[in-house]
Amino acid sequence: ELARDPNNVGIQFLLAVSHYKREEYLEATQILELIIKSHPDDFDALFLLAHIASWGYGGGYSRAVELYRRVLAVREDVNACIGLALMRRSPGVQMSINESIELLDRALVIDPSRSEIRQNLAYAYWEAGELQKAQGHFQELLKVAKKSARPAIERNLQAISKHQPPEQVVYLGPAPPFG
Repeated sequence: ELARDPNNVGIQFLLAVSHYKREEYLEATQILELIIKSHPDDFDALFLLAHIASWGYGGGYSRAVELYRRVLAVREDVNACIGLALMRRSPGVQMSINESIELLDRALVIDPSRSEIRQNLAYAYWEAGELQKAQGHFQELLKVAKKSARPAIERNLQAISKHQPPEQVVYLGPAPPFG
């Protein structure tokens, strides 16, 4: 089908997704780059390319930051906000903790039901020294947490009350595209 209509963006995107699912990131990246060359605001192609680049493929971490910013310029998206916020922790990426917090706050406004956003915000506020805000997000997490997750959240709340650093920081990334 692609051979009959090489300009069909839908078919090209499906081919890129097929490569992505088979972990053929170079091939997926090449197709996605062609799509955004001819359709620079294609949300799906930009997001998938940013996601792949966030793993260090397809131009690497700085390319992922650029692509996530382009995604957000096209459309406000919870996973793009999370993905971009977490790029701050990648080698060579220059992003302040405050910018990361702003992105996570945007994500929370878009989808307040996603507990990983609260967890990421709690750790980011803790890292920024805003202990009351960190504590508030951990307390909100405690309300919805599974029984198995509660002890770790309670340990974090105790550590915050004692002004101690976390024993383990676990930032959770965005939902992967296409399961």
